[in-house]
Amino acid sequence: MSAVAQRADDFVGVPGGTGYFSDDAVRVEFFCSLQSQLVERQRDRIASTYGWYLDVGGNAPLSCLRSARVPLQVAFDWLERARNFGFDDAQLIYETADGAAPQAADVWVPPGFEALLEPQLTLADVFFGGRKVGSVMVIYTPDKVEFQAPETVVNALPDLIEPLRVLQSLSGALDPNSAFACGFRGNNACGRLDPIPEVAGVIWDESRFRLDVFVNPEQLAVRGANIGKYLPPSSAEWSMMQTLYAALSGSFEQPDENYSLSGVNTISFRENRLVTDINVANDRFSIDELTVERDFEGLSYRGGYFNGDSSFLSFGTTNSVRGVSIGTSIDTRTDLRQSSGNSIEVFLATRSLVSIYKDGRLISSRNYDSGNQELDTTALPGGSYDIDIRIVDASGRETVETRFYVKSNQLPPLDEPNWYVELGQPTRINRDEVLREVNDGYLAKAGYLTRLSDTTAIGGGVIANNNQQALEVDFFSLNRGVQVDLSGIYADDGGYGFNLVGQLNWSTWTVSANYREIDNSKFDDEGGSITSADTVLGTSIRQSTLNVTKNTDYGYFSVQARQNERDGQARTEALSFRYSAPVWRFWDSDLSTQFEYTQEDSDWLALLSVNWRFNRGRWNLNLKPEYQANYIDSIDEQLNDGFFEANANWSDQDLFMSDLRVYSSAYKRGDFEGASIEYDHQLRYGRARAQVEHRNVNGVNSDNLNLNASTSFIVTEQGVAMGGQQQSQSAVVVNLKGEAAGVWFDVLVDRRPVAYAVPGASTVVTLRPFETYTIELRPRGNGFADLEGDIRTVTLYPGNVVDLDWSVEAATIVFGQVLLPDGTPVANALIEGIKGFASTDDYGLFQLELASSVSALEFVTRDYRCSVDVPEFES
Repeated sequence: MSAVAQRADDFVGVPGGTGYFSDDAVRVEFFCSLQSQLVERQRDRIASTYGWYLDVGGNAPLSCLRSARVPLQVAFDWLERARNFGFDDAQLIYETADGAAPQAADVWVPPGFEALLEPQLTLADVFFGGRKVGSVMVIYTPDKVEFQAPETVVNALPDLIEPLRVLQSLSGALDPNSAFACGFRGNNACGRLDPIPEVAGVIWDESRFRLDVFVNPEQLAVRGANIGKYLPPSSAEWSMMQTLYAALSGSFEQPDENYSLSGVNTISFRENRLVTDINVANDRFSIDELTVERDFEGLSYRGGYFNGDSSFLSFGTTNSVRGVSIGTSIDTRTDLRQSSGNSIEVFLATRSLVSIYKDGRLISSRNYDSGNQELDTTALPGGSYDIDIRIVDASGRETVETRFYVKSNQLPPLDEPNWYVELGQPTRINRDEVLREVNDGYLAKAGYLTRLSDTTAIGGGVIANNNQQALEVDFFSLNRGVQVDLSGIYADDGGYGFNLVGQLNWSTWTVSANYREIDNSKFDDEGGSITSADTVLGTSIRQSTLNVTKNTDYGYFSVQARQNERDGQARTEALSFRYSAPVWRFWDSDLSTQFEYTQEDSDWLALLSVNWRFNRGRWNLNLKPEYQANYIDSIDEQLNDGFFEANANWSDQDLFMSDLRVYSSAYKRGDFEGASIEYDHQLRYGRARAQVEHRNVNGVNSDNLNLNASTSFIVTEQGVAMGGQQQSQSAVVVNLKGEAAGVWFDVLVDRRPVAYAVPGASTVVTLRPFETYTIELRPRGNGFADLEGDIRTVTLYPGNVVDLDWSVEAATIVFGQVLLPDGTPVANALIEGIKGFASTDDYGLFQLELASSVSALEFVTRDYRCSVDVPEFES
């Protein structure tokens, strides 16, 4: 075909869906044909008409010629762009003025400028991963480019594994790869070297004096996810924290109440502490724990009276000991949500936006620099599953990768194993002693757990006392849909144990199994109990559980079989079936139904229950009717009974500064009925709960009272404070200095409100230890206040208390006008003496927030300055 067109895109298809090279407002002649002889006949005509033509054929049967009345240097620009678009064998054929035969050319050199083909020296900007890393002198020609000081470039490149090899690759004359340059317009096919260089390569863009350096991913080290490994040092100095919990329970008919007062006293200095666990119950005083402890940078130390650690071992019991222990501490690791999962690494040619999706839901998204990057996976939940990684680079190109991911707290971090050693003497409670009584003999434990791969860990340990020594071996694996936990233990006297925990997930099916057996016949004692002073394995047992669940659109089905056999007790077997219907939601309520059938030995129970819940505003209502049929083999009788329970709950939400909740309940089953009401109030000074319950059982009435209260008593270098809405082992004290009527402040911890503070008082905010928090205040109430103080960051260890001070001052929004003595407005004046910015308008009118301590305002114009005393006023 032959045509004359305004745009080449209308006639010529191009690879990859990109636009064909062309310029608007330039008349272009095309000749395309599948017959090469026809193309040959047109070449001379086009060359004689225009003096040149561009041949972009050769790769396919279709061959195209292109020409136009444009300067020859423009034609050379078209040639470069044609090759950038994939027409690698495109040629520009032109005739010279001396009548010589047409010749092919790659570079346009205007007559008289032949010197441009000689080596040129210039200063070029060097980019790596889309970011500028420096500027260096380069020598270039149309077919090569060379760094004058390649070592300067290599020193500026991050994360190189073999810098010397990269230096050798970037030394001497280099292929400029200018066809891959993006130029000023750019396109989705530019800016990348294809194929990837064996070590390193460059793209030279002469039009912008820019050199992009590319390094093979195998030559780049993996850059971590930039997550701190350990908790920072403590923000606290000396402090004492005493948590208190009081409980009282009794009946109005029988005035002999049971009471207890317990609490943990912690005297701390930075990461070190003395811990005393105190209990007073029914006229008996005891100390359950008395230890000196330290946790810092992955290690934990303890000495004194404490409960032993069995977290690494599947066998043995948790014993109270007097002794010492040392081991790794996950409490001070801040990267566990990252390190407990397998590492996900990607190579990024440029700085890119990387988003992680699970089941089509966005989990995290952030920008990463170029190179081999380890992704931040802290937000991913535990388990084993596929994730989609969506990468958008600097030019807008998007790629998606699917990876398998595993995260489990049972897997230790990849970078180091977990271990602990504990040595001491077992202790037991003696009601006549304050401290626990120490038994004769010793108790020693040690455990070790290491990760073999992303999905597998092995470990083991030893447990020993005077009577028995045992060795344990553990194996844990978490793969796609399959989890296996195996443990075995063998004692020197022939006792042994075996434990298997497994889970299989397939589609909507879940199958889990648990089998545990201990044979410790040497220490089995009919009618008695075995203590840790006697054996480390405990009594002989054999127990197993198999559970199969299926989740469907029609509800949730579950079948469970279990067996239990223990020395000195009869063997029991049970089989149960449970069905939960889909929840039906309507208005502000939902309705759920559940059926359950269980058979244990010769007894069986069938239960049908319906649960209706209603939520609106501050109210929550719940109605739960049930019907059960129960057969008891020992009395050979079937009991059929109905049960009904109604609950009404109210919460203040944001009605009060404090948190107030009231719960009420009424229930009836056959000859058993009752009602209760509970009051739960969380205040600045602690938490108080009270419950009154009335029961009628077979015509016998009883009334019970339960009281609970908790608070924390704190001593720091700044003074004494009391309070805390929740019980915890560390705290901050918010000191609001100043007065402001009608104003209080939400205390935001990591941007979440957890307590409230009032001006002129100290507020205790209890928090979990082993965390770094950001603390800030948000004003509430009907008044206005000026708050001095920014966001604070604190790191807390057990027992730490940190004082945080803010200054608050009452403020009033005022509107006024300022005039000179002759009545002229003080127009467009800057107002000084206040915080922030305020000014007057053309009429001297202004509006500002006025702190109570401000007695005068300064008004400054270009011509003069005047001072005005603030008159008395009512806010």
